[in-house]
Amino acid sequence: MKAKVYLKMLACLVGLLTFYSCNNDLEQDKNASVEAQQVQNGQEVSLQENAYADYLELMKSLNSSPTRSMSTAEIPAYYGGCYINDDGNLVVLVKKGEGVSVLKTRAALSRSTIYESCQYSYKELQQVVEDIRQKALEGNNFLYQNVTIYGISEKENIVEVGLLHKNSSTIQEFKKKICDSNKIKFVNCGKIILNDGIDCAGEIKTIRDGKTHNASIGYRAKDKNGNIGIVTAGHFIKVNDILKDSANVEIGKCLYSKEEYYVDAAFCSITSKKHAPTNKIKFMKDLQKDTLSIALAQPPKGSWINMVGMVSKRSSGTIFNASYDVPNSAQKTIYKDVILAKYTSNSGDSGGIVYALTKATNTRYTVGINLGSITYNGVTYGACIKAYLINQTFGLTRY
Repeated sequence: MKAKVYLKMLACLVGLLTFYSCNNDLEQDKNASVEAQQVQNGQEVSLQENAYADYLELMKSLNSSPTRSMSTAEIPAYYGGCYINDDGNLVVLVKKGEGVSVLKTRAALSRSTIYESCQYSYKELQQVVEDIRQKALEGNNFLYQNVTIYGISEKENIVEVGLLHKNSSTIQEFKKKICDSNKIKFVNCGKIILNDGIDCAGEIKTIRDGKTHNASIGYRAKDKNGNIGIVTAGHFIKVNDILKDSANVEIGKCLYSKEEYYVDAAFCSITSKKHAPTNKIKFMKDLQKDTLSIALAQPPKGSWINMVGMVSKRSSGTIFNASYDVPNSAQKTIYKDVILAKYTSNSGDSGGIVYALTKATNTRYTVGINLGSITYNGVTYGACIKAYLINQTFGLTRY
């Protein structure tokens, strides 16, 4: 694809040095840059298929499923993470002096796969994330007042913590009250902004407190009791709220809704016989052929994904980070394993479908639903709640 199709958004990262004095925590990194790509004309974009095939093979060799979060117990001590680079190749990080030969024996990856040495193992970084997450689960006031995201940056081989106000006093308080580790890098980050036949990405409404709220349909699912319905954003609709279509016709009712304990999602049963849920995706060229697969996927950093919502229609971009925790200060809880990607998200796109396309098979894997947007170091990214967590939370299956 020609370079003019892409818009590269660059923003400086902080913390190039691996030692972290107060001054170094605040120092701007002039050599490293945050890179994410976005399609300007709204066209659908495919995954980097060869690299994604290598990624699936790598996850298989590590005894991990690509449709859920990797368990710390499954991760070899030499493994440092992976991502897809700007050239479309899989990059695998291996701890210095360990594991490359073992990994090459375990995983039959293509010759285009790049192996890079790193300082920290994924296990070491994940332990730092768990320490921070524990403080969040305990309801730590400082964390919910000051921290907007945290998680592993596999490309940087570090744990990134986003602060509303990155200054020396806030950083020192974080180290004192939350976690003091040389594996952490601090960045400026704004709060999450939640955007308010039926097909995926179609418009839906509900009335609450005398006001009409709008959102987008995520994907079709059914619960363990056999109720068929749709998944959308939890902040859009609450349990027992009535679901309406774009013409204000009542089509269903919300059975489950959460804005806490890892997800922002809701499941609404469809009770209208005239409104059967489908796997068709709005705004596609061929609605009959270009449908959403019931298979789930969790593409790595650098992968192209697509978001379709009622306002933005279709927006595509690369994954900036495949797994962040996002504290919800209002609920004093966290959204877990959130994807940040360079797609556009506007008010009304909440709940819209996020998927990954492989052109070779014309398969659109279900990745999750759009949560909203968040600003990281001055660059705005779309945020996605993963489908595996939603289905796990509500006991749902795709069909």
